[in-house]
Amino acid sequence: RSIFESIAFTLKDIIEIIGKGSTKPKKIIGGGGLSRIPIANELKSTITGLPFYTSKEFEITALGAAIIVLTTNKHYTSTRQAMSSMNIKKQKILPNNKYKNYYEDLYNYYLELKKESYPLYKKHRQIINSNLKKKDSSLFNL
Repeated sequence: RSIFESIAFTLKDIIEIIGKGSTKPKKIIGGGGLSRIPIANELKSTITGLPFYTSKEFEITALGAAIIVLTTNKHYTSTRQAMSSMNIKKQKILPNNKYKNYYEDLYNYYLELKKESYPLYKKHRQIINSNLKKKDSSLFNL
């Protein structure tokens, strides 16, 4: 459960960053293997406060690429029109308000941990940078 919560907290963090701009996310459409796990979807919806839709297509990256190509090549006038015509939504999961306060408290704790971890991220980056110069291991090619 903690892994699913961590993913949902990171998703909420990203949504809040995006929301500071002109785009205000109103829903989440998920695909791939993780979207096949109902509790993971419920946690994403509950923690973000947004409805979560599973996709009929689990290869969501390929679908997104197709939408962009079809829109760019004028098969559709917008990505929204392309998505609507493909009817990609399968199941709608709404936030479970029973756990709203609990997850809001945990999310705030997540933000505190993230802020306190910045010095560790900096040290990690220094270690990577100093070792990347060596390039003596295939490990750095991963």
